[in-house]
Amino acid sequence: MARLPSDVRATFCRVLDGDMSPTQFGRWLIENDDLEGQMPRDDYFALLALKYGKPGVLDKVRPILEQYVTPGELAVHTLVDLLHHTSWEDEHLPDYLLDIGAYYDKGLTFLQPLVTYFTDAVRHPVVGGEARDWDELSEFERESILRSFGPALDAEIRPLVAALKSGEITLYTDDNGATYTYLDRRPTLLAA
Repeated sequence: MARLPSDVRATFCRVLDGDMSPTQFGRWLIENDDLEGQMPRDDYFALLALKYGKPGVLDKVRPILEQYVTPGELAVHTLVDLLHHTSWEDEHLPDYLLDIGAYYDKGLTFLQPLVTYFTDAVRHPVVGGEARDWDELSEFERESILRSFGPALDAEIRPLVAALKSGEITLYTDDNGATYTYLDRRPTLLAA
């Protein structure tokens, strides 16, 4: 199978991940006619022939795009997207942190600092010395916990995103994403 340029594979990941609608992808496909020379003609023309405004088109697009994107590449895209959302610290922050915890639980142990300091504060919050359930906390208590993260959360996320995007951390997964392994090539600081 032809190895496509990274920007094309990133676009395919956006479609597969639901970040780009089929209609947007159809427009992108027409605007990027140089793709014809980069992938087998059968696949290129099969993509061009689809009606991107029709329901169910993604079911036809998915098998073609998945030939060019590894499950690990798609996992990197999904995780980077999740980390970006987490750094925005919006009202969905607890959900994003729990999702990061799920990746950790599936084998991505390089996320351990994020899980230890941030996800676990949502999973197992302690208020007034008492362990509580997140859903039992008042709005004020939840906001206090989330505000306590301050810039430390972003400082933890930025290097992870950079390492994932640069390929210093490479993800591998089975086809259904039930478990992950990874190769971490980040330089480490040696103790003096």
